[in-house]
Amino acid sequence: MRHDLKTPLNAIVSLPQLLKEDGNLTLEQRDYLNHIERSGWRMLRMINSSLDIFKMEEGSYRCSLSPNDLVSITKEVVDSLQSSLKRYDCKIILHYNAKVANDSNTLVIQTEETNIHNMMSNLLTNAIEASPAGSDIIVNFANSSPKSLSITNKGVVPKTIRDHFFKKYKTYGKKHGTGLGAYSAKLIADALGYKIEMQTSDEINETTITITFCD
Repeated sequence: MRHDLKTPLNAIVSLPQLLKEDGNLTLEQRDYLNHIERSGWRMLRMINSSLDIFKMEEGSYRCSLSPNDLVSITKEVVDSLQSSLKRYDCKIILHYNAKVANDSNTLVIQTEETNIHNMMSNLLTNAIEASPAGSDIIVNFANSSPKSLSITNKGVVPKTIRDHFFKKYKTYGKKHGTGLGAYSAKLIADALGYKIEMQTSDEINETTITITFCD
């Protein structure tokens, strides 16, 4: 199955490389090709990591952590979700220690790049799909001890699934929801030694996912 998926993706990754050899491309066209190439490589890594998810479910996964900048990884994820943000009319705003982030901000954590990227993509996709049109999603990087990250969106988790939010196939009211996004995020967090929590408030109509990282 993984081989069947990887064969056409190899072509998707290779074609932008060939097209970029054309010296007549505009900067915008090169940006588009770079985006396609990066997305293709990311998809290949996600396919390769599908076995990791299976092992996490079995409890046999062994992680291999290294230092990575979570801010940079999150920016890549946000860039890949631009079409969804436009479709749902939402914005993602990055904060650093509760203030609007700038280009110099970093949050280096011990992690696995592909798995943390997958986790952030799943959680931000969930936040986008759950947010009302015209609202902002706030991602806050807390450079404290321990380091943490929170994702806050307007809207509440339905009461029927609050106690089972991270369980497999638990979803409600989403047209294309599978109930796997939060579930796989929890699997990855547990495997990497992180703590992940969900809080939702009817009073302020807001939901926050918080991930606390190991020092």
